[in-house]
Amino acid sequence: MSNQRKLILHLGCHKTGTSAIQGALYKSRALLSDQGFTLFCKNPDGTERVSGDALTWVRFRFCPHRRVHGLVRPGFAEALAASEGNVIASAETLSWIFDPKEIHQLAENLYQHFDSVRLVSYVRRQDEQAVSHYQQAAKHSGFIASRYFGTGTRALPEYGEHLQHYLNYSCRLGYWADAFGQSNVSIRVFDPRKLVGADAVADFFELTGLPWNGKSERKNESRGLVFTKTARLLSQGRLDYTSWKDLMQHIPDSQPMLPSRKSAREFYEHFREGNLLLNEKFKISKDTTLFTEDFSKYPESDMDCWDEDSANAALEGLIKGFLSANPVSSPDIEVIRRAANAIQPLDPSLSYDLINVANSLGGIRPDLKIEAGFRSRVRSFLRKRPLFPWGR
Repeated sequence: MSNQRKLILHLGCHKTGTSAIQGALYKSRALLSDQGFTLFCKNPDGTERVSGDALTWVRFRFCPHRRVHGLVRPGFAEALAASEGNVIASAETLSWIFDPKEIHQLAENLYQHFDSVRLVSYVRRQDEQAVSHYQQAAKHSGFIASRYFGTGTRALPEYGEHLQHYLNYSCRLGYWADAFGQSNVSIRVFDPRKLVGADAVADFFELTGLPWNGKSERKNESRGLVFTKTARLLSQGRLDYTSWKDLMQHIPDSQPMLPSRKSAREFYEHFREGNLLLNEKFKISKDTTLFTEDFSKYPESDMDCWDEDSANAALEGLIKGFLSANPVSSPDIEVIRRAANAIQPLDPSLSYDLINVANSLGGIRPDLKIEAGFRSRVRSFLRKRPLFPWGR
């Protein structure tokens, strides 16, 4: 048996089945161990991450040029090396590292402990990647994504040159190839038509040759228009996570939130040249453009704006969230006040009325139930006034 130590490092990207891959790795630890591999999924403090990832080994700085810049925490290479035998680790936060010097330093540190390092990365067509990743920014936990992609309420982020740092795969993955050697970098297209079994998890284990339990779960799937737009607005209101979660569990799912075919194509064109260069260098896909350039899944017109049905669905969900706080407590009243502040730029009148509702509740003792008359008043208010102005 060879005494050479191997490391497999899965870089992501985000929104390419990464969480499902990490979950499958965690459930397959015993099988991996039988093959001489240890899954590294620890925090810097040594505690285990049952999600199967090593995300917390990347910290972040914020700057005007890149907006987000990832840095490897000290001791990462040593922590990996402390694991038994060969090692596999998955951390899509590594995809936020845009500085080639940082990547070269990581390579130097890793090769002090491992004889071979193999990198695996999945890439997704940039319009699809941006739509999915941008929607993640709506989640309360999506702070990094919202910092990078922005907090607008459309399906696609507004294009800016800073997006090239993440979405220009030729440049970003080229840094890793320069540091670790091109032959040590495996790049796969995240497209069911090009994946083994049309599944990222099955494809990953086939690519790496590692054993697994044969079961994959879909995770972190995108939500519809009503949920995503409401979540973004509430997140901008700076609600604490508990309040945000309590409200959002009442917001229904709905039709997908999608840009128009024209908008998606125009966004993609900013990165097409880089895709050609990446495919020419790595011979990833039979398509010379790397990705299949079929945009037919998008509608002719944008599907990312409020209409009467979606706006009222959002308001009904928010009101249900308010009314479910029974009895009324100070934190519940604070939720109403913060929600009122969040929607003030869009509907000052509604914001004012919600503030009045919160103030009227402020004198109610926490042990009192919400009276039926109040419920009726809120429902009547809901019927009379939609939450958001139509259009964008």
